[in-house]
Amino acid sequence: AGAARNDNHFSNLEVRLAAPTDARRGWVLGATVYREQREQVLATLVGPGGFDDFRSAPPQRSTAFDMALFGQITLPVHDQWRLTLGSRVESAWRERVQDAG
Repeated sequence: AGAARNDNHFSNLEVRLAAPTDARRGWVLGATVYREQREQVLATLVGPGGFDDFRSAPPQRSTAFDMALFGQITLPVHDQWRLTLGSRVESAWRERVQDAG
């Protein structure tokens, strides 16, 4: 028998800037940021089953952070055809910590 406590927090933000709707060439520029923090504590039953018989392990933690920049442009190539080109650059960082215990 055992127990677990989880504490999770997430946040995401994206910002975009776009060309006016009546522009001949359309474009979009943007950035996004994502952040995540998690903590988990596991416990094991080491006695007959009372609340005081659970022993917790040290917390396990993980963190994530992502950033990205992106853009695209749409160009007219014919009366009925348009060409859209885009690019995205991302960076991601992860960390996991589990203390001995």
